Amino acid sequence: INAYTDGRRGKFHFKSGTIKNCFSGAGGAVCVHVAQSSSAAAGSAGEFIMDDGEIIDCKGDYLYNNYNYGGGAVFVAGKNNLAAKFIMYGGTISGCTSATHGGGIKSQGIVEMHGGTITDCHCTIASHKQNFGGGVHLFHKAKFTMTGGTISNCTASSGGGVMVWGDDTNGKPTFIMDGDPATTKITGCKVEVGNGNGGAVYVQESTFNFKNGTLSGNKAWRYGGAININETAFLTLEGNC
Repeated sequence: INAYTDGRRGKFHFKSGTIKNCFSGAGGAVCVHVAQSSSAAAGSAGEFIMDDGEIIDCKGDYLYNNYNYGGGAVFVAGKNNLAAKFIMYGGTISGCTSATHGGGIKSQGIVEMHGGTITDCHCTIASHKQNFGGGVHLFHKAKFTMTGGTISNCTASSGGGVMVWGDDTNGKPTFIMDGDPATTKITGCKVEVGNGNGGAVYVQESTFNFKNGTLSGNKAWRYGGAININETAFLTLEGNC
């Protein structure tokens, strides 16, 4: 499913049902796109709302010049200061994979997680140096706000649960975690190969604002079983983990 737009807003509202065993280069199940024109209106960005249902065993595995567009289940695009949006209120994303980036979700747009589960998602090329974000991979100017739901049992070589990856050229994303610790969790995620850093969250030249929630049972074979902060990254802790 491609929520594509070029001057108009594409929208997909997933209320129930199952999307299973799908494959694509960008977003194995759903690609939420933006207008390609630099002169497009500010509202020209796609939107995907997930209330319930399942996305199962999908793959975002297209490699081009050693670059993986990724997002085993969902790819959320951003371009020319436009940002597509994925809002998750419930449902399950499970068993999805990407070759290197975002086993569950890869985003350069806006992701809001208010409920639901992302579980057992993985980046599958163990030897690749950019095997990032088993559950969620954020890059460019992405923003991920997590106020509910669970990311569990996901794996990658860095950022088993969430990778927040930025640089001076493409932009620096932000991850905000702020929800009831009983219902807002990153748990059981791990990194065992490659860089081996950041079992739950890896932050590279970006920002992670942890206000409230639970990080538990995550593992890294090198640094940061819960959180790894690298180079010019910023971490704000206001709650307990």
